Amino acid sequence: MKSNTYSIIAVMALSMAAFTFSSCKKEGCMDETATNYDAEAKKDDGNCEYADPEPVIKFTISSPEEHSTFNLGETVHISATYETTEEVHGYSIKIINNSDNDDVVFSKEEHAHESPVHIHEEWVNNVTIHSDMTLEISITTDHDGGTETKSIGFHCMPM
Repeated sequence: MKSNTYSIIAVMALSMAAFTFSSCKKEGCMDETATNYDAEAKKDDGNCEYADPEPVIKFTISSPEEHSTFNLGETVHISATYETTEEVHGYSIKIINNSDNDDVVFSKEEHAHESPVHIHEEWVNNVTIHSDMTLEISITTDHDGGTETKSIGFHCMPM
């Protein structure tokens, strides 16, 4: 009988020791770059989570050139390109007359999901006084209204 008691006690002691050692190995995400990194984890549980990368947008305005001048009746060629690592939702173009209460003299919007996008538009200068102008192109990056905007300045003359 004594040997059965000792056997039962030995099995219980071994079970408690195994439980104690296994419970000390806390599981969790061990990757420091993960959003749910657990510094106390001793064993990786394979459930690391990562933030979505910010979209990268390459965006250039090639025409008109910064500080260029256009006479009355001349055509302003608008040329730009954007390329992105994520889906975008379109773009808008504005030409703003800064010398006349920021009056928008040209605007256009396009819904475009593809990448790259090449923008080609034209506007004929109909401004009859010397004016400082801004070309503003905004790319809509999400359906919540997020945008990335580039702008350049140019001049219009009444000559």
